[in-house]
Amino acid sequence: MDGSIRSLERALAAGDEQVRLPLATAYQRLGRAAEALTLLATLDPEPEALALSEGLWAEELRALRPARRVPGARPYGELWGWAGARPVLLESLLERNAPLAARLLGVVDFARGDFCWELPPRWPHVGRPVGANAEQILTTGEAPGTFRRHRIASPGGEPERGVLAEEGQLVATDRALMWAALSLTAPGRRELHVYRLADGALGRVARSGPRARLSWAVDWERSRFAWFDGEALRLGDLAGVEPARELRQARIGSGTRLEALLGGYALLSEPLQLVALEGGERVELPRVRGHGPWRLTRDGRTLLGYRLGLPVALPLGGVALRSPTHAPPRGLSRAFWHPLVPVVAVGRADEGTELRHASGAVVTTLPRDAHPLGWSPDGRALVVVRRLGPVSGLLELWTPGGAPPCN
Repeated sequence: MDGSIRSLERALAAGDEQVRLPLATAYQRLGRAAEALTLLATLDPEPEALALSEGLWAEELRALRPARRVPGARPYGELWGWAGARPVLLESLLERNAPLAARLLGVVDFARGDFCWELPPRWPHVGRPVGANAEQILTTGEAPGTFRRHRIASPGGEPERGVLAEEGQLVATDRALMWAALSLTAPGRRELHVYRLADGALGRVARSGPRARLSWAVDWERSRFAWFDGEALRLGDLAGVEPARELRQARIGSGTRLEALLGGYALLSEPLQLVALEGGERVELPRVRGHGPWRLTRDGRTLLGYRLGLPVALPLGGVALRSPTHAPPRGLSRAFWHPLVPVVAVGRADEGTELRHASGAVVTTLPRDAHPLGWSPDGRALVVVRRLGPVSGLLELWTPGGAPPCN
């Protein structure tokens, strides 16, 4: 076995992609699931590779154990996103009398076992977070068109102030903090402007018609931007170099809005539909009202999202609804789909957390006092809060086998 694996490894190193799946299968037989998943991550969604990947993920998720713990005397409530490999936590709107835009609490370094950056008490009116990477966090500024840049390596330092425009509000950035989207209201219309953060250069501008609603979505990885201006669905590049084109296949009603860009599709609601960005086909979905964050499964056959606060799976090309929880669980707290496989972490008040496949099968359970806050982008870690009382708790990072996180 060792000799055959070494041969496969040498072949892959020489550029033979045909050996990727056999090598991943060999790794699985040896219990090297993490290495097998790394190999499969770059494969096209072939049925055999997807089946192997889902089986490996099931093994990994069944083995989730606490890897790191951060004690604290506050009820950490929301996972906003990630600064590199470190979670950014927000104050819970459920447990505190926080304003509508929750205050940023801080960035957790689980490898170190504490917060590597926290909001200083002297900044009571910090804006909401809109972007982060391993070195910094961006929050909205107090003045229109401005933002604050918080350096994670300087926990007590004053944030740098940045200006994108004389009006509007920063609403989104990409993970690399290269691009930013600014929303503003102009006389008779709404607009969204895309800027390069490095030099403030203006890129794509989207405008609604008079009294029309503007909804938009960005595919940062592919540098493209779609918007619905109340009359048409349009697609263009972030830099605004090429002319935008209209996606005429969209079925538009009085309440239609754009929800997300998912791979090669634009997702619209009212009515719920997927419109191919290339080729023009439209995929009708069940007439349900749901909410995001939405994503497609890797095989492109199922849309995962939430309905009435519960996780739901919508098969493409069919009308059936699937939910891991066929009835509302008592005291549902949170639900979070895994980023790579159709498995959801469902938290139940006083009953712990279950990981369920979209089919409803239980993958594993967590303790009764464990409540999920969300997954890491690579799917290899689940952030959990363990309640010790009404105002205290422990933050934990659960990984397969309790392996230490890599920061």
